[in-house]
Amino acid sequence: MRGLLLYSEEAKNAKELSFIKELQNAGIDTVVLIIKDYNGSWMTLEEVKEIKLFLKKQDIKLFGWICTLTEGYEGELTKKNRSPFFEERKWSVIDMDGNNTIDKPIYCDLGYEQYACPNNNDHTDFVISTLLEYKECLEGVLFDFVRFPLEEEYCFCEECNKLSRKIYNKDIKKLSTFERFLFKKESITRFVNKLNSSTDLESTFLVWPEFYTKDLMRSQDYKNWKVDNISPMMYKTLWPSEKFLKNIALNKTIAKSLPLYILDESLKTKVKSLKTFNDDFIITHYKLKSPSNLNGFKIKRIFYMVYRHIEYYDRKLNWRWF
Repeated sequence: MRGLLLYSEEAKNAKELSFIKELQNAGIDTVVLIIKDYNGSWMTLEEVKEIKLFLKKQDIKLFGWICTLTEGYEGELTKKNRSPFFEERKWSVIDMDGNNTIDKPIYCDLGYEQYACPNNNDHTDFVISTLLEYKECLEGVLFDFVRFPLEEEYCFCEECNKLSRKIYNKDIKKLSTFERFLFKKESITRFVNKLNSSTDLESTFLVWPEFYTKDLMRSQDYKNWKVDNISPMMYKTLWPSEKFLKNIALNKTIAKSLPLYILDESLKTKVKSLKTFNDDFIITHYKLKSPSNLNGFKIKRIFYMVYRHIEYYDRKLNWRWF
């Protein structure tokens, strides 16, 4: 699979025949459309249907990308097709002082962000029910932001409290550090498994591209997820060269696959020494004025995601870590 990731504001390009021809010339066979964006807005079903119909005629597959638990950067950026998150305030994660992320957004390197709680069934059901409306338009779906905010003090909402009392017979604020770690890890696992079982679309869950133990600290216990696929996210432009190479080697072991299209000439020679087991799974960001820059994948901003179908993942795969 070689896919192009389009943000919702770029979706109009997917309806331009000249653009599609450029994709085909670059060997791209899939458009991955961000249906629920990181700012919480959704594309309309009519927009997605129109794009699907056009792409199908050009023999291009359409996958959906869902930013699951994040509901906005820099506050409420748009009112178009927005999630009801800003009205359903109980959906938000709550910090130890009782603040939600609507009134007190979390600062990160991309700006300010809001998060929904994975233990809030109303929010999860909303994401699932909305996704199912798009089901007939998609051949697969990728789930992003399947985690709590990176800060350790989340979440202390009433739903988390109810669950903590049920499991540990005490309020979540009284959990030990290890109990809280387990609680968050198991909360994300339940959330992921519920999303995956909600649809028969081929699903891929995006995880941090580092060691499993680091992902565990972010509550991503993906060895115990009952999912179709996982995909470590690797942003070439954000990773130092040596770390990028190390993660390529790591992901080759995980997924028996290796990205071949390396932009940095100094890396190409080193990468050639790594054995390729099968075809790679590549998604590129389209953030350029001219799609002709896609030819040969000569693109300024690109990230690679390795891909492996997983069945009974924790039982059948032997993992080695570099």
